[in-house]
Amino acid sequence: MINLIPKQEKTAIKFARINTLIIKWLSMVTMSTLLLIVIIGGCLFYIKNDIRANNKETERVKQMLVEQNQEDTLVTVSEINGSIALIDDILSKELVFSELIPHIGSLMPQGASLNSLSLIRDSQSSINLDIGAMDYHVASQALTNIQSSDNLLFETADANQINCQIQVTSSNPYPCEASIKATFIKDNPFLLINRGEATDE
Repeated sequence: MINLIPKQEKTAIKFARINTLIIKWLSMVTMSTLLLIVIIGGCLFYIKNDIRANNKETERVKQMLVEQNQEDTLVTVSEINGSIALIDDILSKELVFSELIPHIGSLMPQGASLNSLSLIRDSQSSINLDIGAMDYHVASQALTNIQSSDNLLFETADANQINCQIQVTSSNPYPCEASIKATFIKDNPFLLINRGEATDE
């Protein structure tokens, strides 16, 4: 078959086909670009929202930490105040043990011994005395001596317990033990604070 189309027309048809392909290709590129823009926009929107949510969470955590730190500070201040009160309490009841122990020892009747003593940190300036005794009568006499107003030391004294079923050993020759709680008189000369007041006078 002989193609009788003029050469110029052939060229025009060829370029028309090329233009059609170019237009299709440009349309595809344009659509791909728009789709890419939509995807990038969605990602940016999601990232921005995520950043905003993280910022809110960070602020919430910071505020919580600030409040917690304030609570910890209040607790610390309370502990410091408590420690100061305890120091003041201890100083107000500090005893001159080097003189107190011999004085209490002198109150023990024959057959009794002062085993130990411990200061009770309360508002009554009390002390616990652990006494070893040969029998119940001796333990009772020790309590009576401590309760006596003649010793000018204790205002009151009460027996927590008297136990006469203790096994005698070489380190503990006393079959009886008495636990006595005694409260010092207000002007107890063995309290360090009273020593200071006496010195100031």
